[in-house]
Amino acid sequence: MTPGRRQFNYAPRPKPGQSFTSYIETFAAEHLPPLDILTMLYRTGVIEEDHFRALPIGYGLTLTDKQVQDFAFVLRLPEERVRAMLLTHYDGIAFSLQPMDVTTPKAYAGAVRSNSNLFTTTRLCPCCMAEDPYFRLAHRLPWLFLCSTHQVLLQHLCPQCARPFGNFLKSRGGMPTYPANVPDPSCCRNPPPRGEGDSGRNARSCGQPLAEVTAYDVSGYPRVLATQGLLEEVLERGEGTVCGERVSSVSYFGHLRSVLSLLDYAADPEDLGPGLPPRVLETAGQHVTERGSADDEGSIRRQRATTAYRTPEWMCAFLPKAVELLAQPDEIALTETLEPLLNQARRFKRLHFRTLGHYFKFEGPVLRAFDTALMPTASPRRRAGYTSPHSHHPDRPYRYRPEHVPQLLWEETYRTNFAGFFGESGMGERHLRSFVAMDLVRLCGDFGWIEAANELGFLPGQARGSANKAIGVLNSLGQYETYLTRLHATAATLESVGRPFDFGRRRQRYADLMDFPFDDWQLDMRALELHPGKPGGKNRWAAAHAWALLTAGHPRRAPVFQRLAYPAYENSLEVFYRFNRDHLVQLLPLIRTLSLTLTADQLLAAEIAFGAQENPLSIPREEQQP
Repeated sequence: MTPGRRQFNYAPRPKPGQSFTSYIETFAAEHLPPLDILTMLYRTGVIEEDHFRALPIGYGLTLTDKQVQDFAFVLRLPEERVRAMLLTHYDGIAFSLQPMDVTTPKAYAGAVRSNSNLFTTTRLCPCCMAEDPYFRLAHRLPWLFLCSTHQVLLQHLCPQCARPFGNFLKSRGGMPTYPANVPDPSCCRNPPPRGEGDSGRNARSCGQPLAEVTAYDVSGYPRVLATQGLLEEVLERGEGTVCGERVSSVSYFGHLRSVLSLLDYAADPEDLGPGLPPRVLETAGQHVTERGSADDEGSIRRQRATTAYRTPEWMCAFLPKAVELLAQPDEIALTETLEPLLNQARRFKRLHFRTLGHYFKFEGPVLRAFDTALMPTASPRRRAGYTSPHSHHPDRPYRYRPEHVPQLLWEETYRTNFAGFFGESGMGERHLRSFVAMDLVRLCGDFGWIEAANELGFLPGQARGSANKAIGVLNSLGQYETYLTRLHATAATLESVGRPFDFGRRRQRYADLMDFPFDDWQLDMRALELHPGKPGGKNRWAAAHAWALLTAGHPRRAPVFQRLAYPAYENSLEVFYRFNRDHLVQLLPLIRTLSLTLTADQLLAAEIAFGAQENPLSIPREEQQP
């Protein structure tokens, strides 16, 4: 508190819900003798000198701690009661303001406009003004568009001067109008219509009696009354419900702003539903006319940016529909309800339609519903990648690396989670396991199919062909969405593994495994009473399978094939298929035994279970993650 401040002998108590600016005007008018606003602000400690240049910016929005202390001391009020009259009383309830420099006009304007509040205006109920002429703080919130007590629409424009109520100078950062005059709280103190006012000391205000402003009765419209009642309940409780989930009131009103933006852009009067007053429907129709519509060639509508100021009639028209959208029981119902609006918006936004979610700041369940509605026409990464609605955290990739995914998905994981999706597709199990593995890689970064194939060591063309065929099968069987849900659940489980196995390092370590030494190979084969073949024959193809066991890889991507040109690759592949057909089943025990001699593992990489990767007994120390 500033030393030397003198207390008033008498100060009226603030009235229920009264705003700070209204309290200043009421007290100045009732004081004996009456005071002008400038003097009242000086004597109450809001300004440091009795001069126009000291007038506060953002009048009625907030005060510094020192101003609050001085004001409370001079008027013998609790500091909490003073703060309750400021618009920042709703900080954390109806909006969230960042710390502001109270001497910077733009800081005030930007902070409040971004939260869709009435910065330099207010609304009023003519019936309330007739009973007790003072402005209510809550009427500076755009979400209150009618008076629940009298069931009339709030009014925002003076019928005489055609200016918004509030007695603020918008051009001067929200400073009070006519601060050198004694105020009359019962009359409009805006400047009069152009050409009718005077200047200097002879200047006078509009003078329209506020109690005589026409009131528009909406008592016969229960849908409108119920909407206002719900919004008042959200403000009182500090929480609301969005798609069946309880959220804070700040989050609720954030979702409400986003949905209103979509309605503003795409909705026609017939989209707003029944039970709206004629005057409100007329306002909606006028808005649509001003917004513009598509001609025969499909011209794009002019997008109206969401502003801080919406008339009560506009809010009465659009808020019931917006509130009902958020009240859907779940995201599926919200998606179905949003779809007609999104289809209409798509006609005008065309190729840039997907950017509406960013422009209108969709978040949480609203964003997921928006994404789900877009999925049939979404890009592959948007539909299936880590930004898709199926993701456990669409704001970031999953936290594992491509080298933590084997070339062939873990066998047990595939058969348990994915095999049932493909029915009698005719695709081989190895093709499908490699397809799911590539899909897992795509979830841990900005990888397309070609990038995922490169990370796993597949040929990009072959990998993409397999992926396209597998996705075609899933779509034809109607299983793709369910598959994506299972895929993201698998990615989340892999992300939770503390020390995942490094299959990429294994592939590097055995990149030179071209064959088994023939001298050792023929001894082992003769011990089994089998013909060892020629050098570069069976011992070579057996090494390809050993490489697959050691790395959990696809034997066709073993080093023996990677160094062959196309004709030689095709010829070798045909010989390899004959080896698999004629000898593989008989030689698998020997191949596994020989593979174990090449590693310190007790288990081979292909035998490591998905859920047991952090078991140190199955991973040699030199290959464990730090």
